Amino acid sequence: MPENLPVIVLVRPQLAINIGMVARGMANSSFSALRLVAPRDGWPNDEAFKTATEGKAILENTQLFPTLEQAVADRHSIVATTARQRDRNMHTLAYPDLPTLTSDDAIIFGQENNGLSGDDLLFATHVMHLPVNPHHASLSLPSAVLLTVHSIFVHRAGYVTAPNPADLGQDRTDTPLAPQKPFGIAPTPPQRPASSGLLHNFLHRLSNELEIRGYYRHPAMKRKTHANLNALAQRAQPTEQELNSLHGVVSSLLEKKTTRPSNDPSQH
Repeated sequence: MPENLPVIVLVRPQLAINIGMVARGMANSSFSALRLVAPRDGWPNDEAFKTATEGKAILENTQLFPTLEQAVADRHSIVATTARQRDRNMHTLAYPDLPTLTSDDAIIFGQENNGLSGDDLLFATHVMHLPVNPHHASLSLPSAVLLTVHSIFVHRAGYVTAPNPADLGQDRTDTPLAPQKPFGIAPTPPQRPASSGLLHNFLHRLSNELEIRGYYRHPAMKRKTHANLNALAQRAQPTEQELNSLHGVVSSLLEKKTTRPSNDPSQH
């Protein structure tokens, strides 16, 4: 069975029965790692276990987090799922490329009534549009998760083959599908991108220093600036070493100069 599978994160799920059905679909597809962010009806919840069937073990090991930032702090690639187009300049992950995500990564799903918020997307490195009828794009939470995890499962388990023309009254060929194109996120860099936690630690530091120095003239400017810096950082996907360099640059800019440059005439 497939291993090294990404974590599934449900953000503010509203119905416990949906959490149970999500676990059931995950079990069908060999997924085991589920994280919940601020479920409306609290956790653990007996109603979820009633609908989980074979997924009860997943629920017993589910991790609970108060915020999405904390839930994905140790992840690297974080894919936000949506059935509608988003007006954001983000990396897009193609649906066929899902199977190349690993256990270092996470796939996040929003609450049942309106999905992921704009603030939620600040913590995503990529967005993936689920392939559904654009005229009927609304999906239940369990359906959205099942579409996603099952796609990964059938590819990893080797079940993907071309349709059998004999079933359509044609000659039988049983030709396997061609290999999927390489992972659509980006060419693999020498180092993996820094975890979400390290990236947002730097962004919080930068934002705090700007606030201390009076950069933000009004609250709306702070929010907009933080969103812009976050989008820039998510597209760049800096490594841990690159983040350390950025921390060093900020520290250097904040230091008070105690010596003058050697070419300063007043030193002679």
